[in-house]
Amino acid sequence: MLFRQIDFLLQSRLIQRRGGFIRAVDYISHLLCFYTLTAGPITRFEPYVKSAQTLVEADALKQLHRFANGCVKAFLLSTLALEHAARFLALAADNALCFLPFAALNAIYIYLNFSGYMDIVVAAAAIAGIALPENFNRPWLGLDMQEFWNRWHITLSAWIRDYIFQPLYKLALSSKLKRFKRASECACLLVTFALAGLWHGADLNYLAYGLLQGAGVFMASLYKAVMRRRLGKERFARLNEKRGYRFALRALTLVYVCCSFAFVGHDVISLIWGA
Repeated sequence: MLFRQIDFLLQSRLIQRRGGFIRAVDYISHLLCFYTLTAGPITRFEPYVKSAQTLVEADALKQLHRFANGCVKAFLLSTLALEHAARFLALAADNALCFLPFAALNAIYIYLNFSGYMDIVVAAAAIAGIALPENFNRPWLGLDMQEFWNRWHITLSAWIRDYIFQPLYKLALSSKLKRFKRASECACLLVTFALAGLWHGADLNYLAYGLLQGAGVFMASLYKAVMRRRLGKERFARLNEKRGYRFALRALTLVYVCCSFAFVGHDVISLIWGA
């Protein structure tokens, strides 16, 4: 609701400048949308109002099928993944090798639980004539952390990009820091994702989670810039088309995601500190 309200305050000025009219019923409907109150997706005011005004003829059977799949993912499969993840986490204190299966199962739990919930609310809203934005687009196919975050929790990624990262980065480039473009990008990404991490939970584990996401996105951006400079755009583009290379990138990204997501909902810092 806070994110929606910030978006509304900033976008309402643009709407009024264009001569648009904001109805109280649209504002209240957007802010208090029943389907998205618990965990999103994070809707924007204008797209939400347009989708609500244009009733979408949903294929009811298709949406019910997605709704059922979401229930299986969120309430059955994710619960099983979490139970096994907890077992490996308990063993990780004595055997460091158990951390890897814990991290993998925990990442699977987060994806199944969150994407399952999204399937439920998007399908239910579609049947009611409301077109909610998609929040996931096959995130495990991301070639790096930058691409991963363009596929994972898409509405949050877009929100923090538009309202935190870009204003910070523009501010940095308009100051004496413009000589240190890469350093400014790194700092802005770390601040942006640190805030996003602390928004999920106000403790050191969520801070570590956010910093790791920011570092991962920056490393992906830096790596691509270095490779383009060394190989040239055409050679780098041809390299990106090779199956083996893409497989290796996806595997590295998947390992990084699993290890960094381990801090979500678990006191991994104490585990590491105790070791």
